[in-house]
Amino acid sequence: SHSQFHLTPQLTVLGGMNYQYFDLNGQGLMEPRLALKWSSQKRYALGLAYGLHSRTERLNYYLNRNSRGEELNRSLGLTRAHHFIGSYDLEINENLRFKAEPYYQVLFDVPVIEGTSFSFINLQNDWFINEKLINEGRGRNYGIDLTLERFLNKGYYFLITSSFFRSEYRGGDGIWRNTAFDRRFIANALIGKEWFIGKSKSNVLSINARLNYQGGQPFTPIDEAASSVAMEALEIENKAYSNRFDPMVVVHFSASYRINKPKRSSVWTLSLLNASMTEEFEGFAYNSRTRLVDKISEALLIPNLSYKIEF
Repeated sequence: SHSQFHLTPQLTVLGGMNYQYFDLNGQGLMEPRLALKWSSQKRYALGLAYGLHSRTERLNYYLNRNSRGEELNRSLGLTRAHHFIGSYDLEINENLRFKAEPYYQVLFDVPVIEGTSFSFINLQNDWFINEKLINEGRGRNYGIDLTLERFLNKGYYFLITSSFFRSEYRGGDGIWRNTAFDRRFIANALIGKEWFIGKSKSNVLSINARLNYQGGQPFTPIDEAASSVAMEALEIENKAYSNRFDPMVVVHFSASYRINKPKRSSVWTLSLLNASMTEEFEGFAYNSRTRLVDKISEALLIPNLSYKIEF
C-alpha cells in the first residue's frame, strides 16, 4: 500500500506499508515506509525518509543438509534493516545540479555461524554452507553521497559523484569488524562530448570517459604456517577483514558514431572497460612449488565493438 499527500504546496508526504510472507519458514513481516519532502521556490529541496526492509537469501541456504542428511536452516529468518536517509537537492542553474544524501542503515537478524566471524553480510561466492545458521548478526552502514551533475548542453556533460562511508558488522562471535565492502570512499568522474558532423551536420560523434577512484578493499590475513601444513590458503579467522589493500584507479572509455538518415539511424560503438588495465584482487591460492600463499590479481581489459540499426 502506497499513498501520497500534498499537505502544502511545498510539503509532500509519502507513506506506505509493505507485507512480506516467506512460505518456506512461515515468516510474515510488516514493513512501514515514510518520506517527507519540502520543496522551496528557490531551487532547492529537503527530504527525510525511513523504511524497514527485509531480504530472503538463496533457497539452497535454507535447504542445505549436514552429513547425516538433516536439514539445518529451514526455519532461518530473513535479514532485516532500518534505513534512514536525508537529502538536499540544489538546482544551481538550469544545467547544473548538486545533491547530498546522508544515510544510516541498521541491519539485524543477519544469519551468522555461532562463535565465528562469519556473517551473511560478507557473503559473495559461498554456494555450499553445511553449518547451522542463526539470526544473531548485526551490521551498520553510514555515510554521505555527493553528486554534481551538468546536463547535456552545448555538446558536453559531466557527472561527479563521491561517497564517504563506513560499513561494519558483528558476526557470530559478537565482535564488531569492518565488512568486506568497507572501502571508506569511492569517487567517480564521468565526462562526455558530442560533435555534429557531416554535410548536413546530422551525424553525431560522441566520446565518453569515466574515472573511478576507490579506497582499499579489506581482506583477511593469511596464516602462512597453517597454510604450509594444510597445503591450501587458510585465513586467520579471528582477524577477519583487518587488513586493507591500496586504493585503486579504474578508467573506462567509450566512443560512438551515429549516422542519421530520414528513415533509419545506424550506430557504431566502441567501449573499453578497464582501459587503465587496473589489477583487481581475485583471492589467495597456495603455491605448491614455493610452498607459499600467492595473492591472485588480474588486470582484465574488456573491449566491445557493436553496430546497431534503429528504424
